[in-house]
Amino acid sequence: MNSVSESQEKILKELGRFITATPRQPLWTTPLSATNTTLDDVLALTRCLETASEPATLDISELVSDLQIQAARLNDFRVLPSGRVITHHEVVGRAIDALITYARVQRLFNYARRREFRYTAITLPEIVSQSCILLAEEVGVSDALATQISRFKDPWLCSKFEGRED
Repeated sequence: MNSVSESQEKILKELGRFITATPRQPLWTTPLSATNTTLDDVLALTRCLETASEPATLDISELVSDLQIQAARLNDFRVLPSGRVITHHEVVGRAIDALITYARVQRLFNYARRREFRYTAITLPEIVSQSCILLAEEVGVSDALATQISRFKDPWLCSKFEGRED
């Protein structure tokens, strides 16, 4: 869980720097250096599905799915195919993906560390809001990115992003 959280922080930090510089740099031009979550981490999360309680299994499986989708979506940011233009809007979208993934990890931490014996899911709007505050302090998420992600305080939008009502 820690390494997944750290990889999301690094991705957010790098994308956040670009978003902050957007008026001067409207297109993504340098390869993303922050790495994806490793295959070992994804396999460890998958193994957790065997022993987790039912409410936690949904969050873990969604986290694994998010990590796999994120790896594919960030590929263009690493390779920069010739003729492919990566816009500010796409960068913000990838930053939001990383934020949601980071928030899912935060939501599982107490359960994974055995601080809780019953899994209680914090709603996505609550954990996204908490994650934004945490990331702003620890990682230095820019004001520009914080403004973009503030919309995720809307419970309806969060439920649609998450694919279910919490």
